[in-house]
Formats: sequence, C-alpha cells, structure tokens
Amino acid sequence: MATETSAEVPKTARQFVLKEEVIVERKWLKLEETTYTDPNGKTRTWETVKRAGRKKGVSADGVAVIAVLQRTLHYDCVVLVKQFRPPINGYCLEFPAGLIEENETAESAALRELEEETGYKGEVVECTPALCLDPGLSNSTTHIVSVTINGDEAENTRPKQKLDDGGMLHNVLPVTFKNTWKLFHFRRMTYCKELMS
Repeated sequence: MATETSAEVPKTARQFVLKEEVIVERKWLKLEETTYTDPNGKTRTWETVKRAGRKKGVSADGVAVIAVLQRTLHYDCVVLVKQFRPPINGYCLEFPAGLIEENETAESAALRELEEETGYKGEVVECTPALCLDPGLSNSTTHIVSVTINGDEAENTRPKQKLDDGGMLHNVLPVTFKNTWKLFHFRRMTYCKELMS
C-alpha cells in the first residue's frame, strides 16, 4: 500500500502597491511606474497608463454602448461605428463610446454618446457596474450600457450625427446579428493580411 504525503502549499504574501511615480503626464493620459509586492513578497515595478484628471461625481471613466436597432419587418441590428484610431494606425469597428462628463450618470452619457456619434436616440435597457477592460495596462474603467433604438420613430429614420467640437466623423454601420460575426472575421482577416504585407 502506497503512503500518502501531504504537499504543503506555499503561503503567498499579501500583494499591494507601495508607491506610484508619474513618469510623464499629458492632457489625457499619464504614464506611471508602480512599485508593488508580488505573491512571494518581492518588490517589483510595473508601467501603468492612467487617465489624467479623473472627473468628480462619476462612477467610471467612460461608457460603451451596445445599441440594438429595432424596425418593423427588418432584422434587429447592432449599431457600430468605424473610426480611425492613431495608436494602431488603422480603422476600428467599435460600439459607440465616450467619456462620462462630470456629475453625469453612465446611462445619460450612453444616450448622449449614441446620439452624438450615430444620430440615433434610444432607451437604456441595462447598465453594467464599472469594468476595467485592460487591467494589465490601465486603471481606466467603463460601463457597458445596453440600449434599444426604435427605428420606426421619425427621429430615427434618418439619423444625423451631432458631433461636439473636435468630435471625429464616424461611419455608422447597422449590422444584423447574423452578419456581425462575418464582418468581424472579414475585417480580422483583412487586418492580418495588411500586417503581414
């Protein structure tokens, strides 16, 4: 009969940030070096990107809007925007999104951003808690807000973007759910070919 030996699990140290030092700060972002302790109690550093000037009275930095366009005798569509993104030197298909203004709720920011970027007016269905979408790089937080758009209402039949000062012009793409995955697959393949050439 084999004897069993108990393998002790090493106790991990409490992890926490010791200090944060600003390396460079600009209008929208700052780069920090964060010193922290790892699970073994060893001191390490991490480069972190943070938003400069977090606004008062907001629950997160921004919102992303999953908007569903509903029209009689049509398939439901998800509304996407195509815009140029300098960090990747290319175009992205994205959900309408933007920053939450001071003392603005996530829901009202979502409806404002939807109308600014697409011209559509909608109704909030659901809003997530604040989510950190890239915690390995940034402390930036976002609410994901689900919105329905009544495409039969007069204000939504010929929507016009209401871009604020300095706002970027977007191509608005209502895409059926069936075609959404095809579109992303096609775009991914095109993007991969561009990277390889």
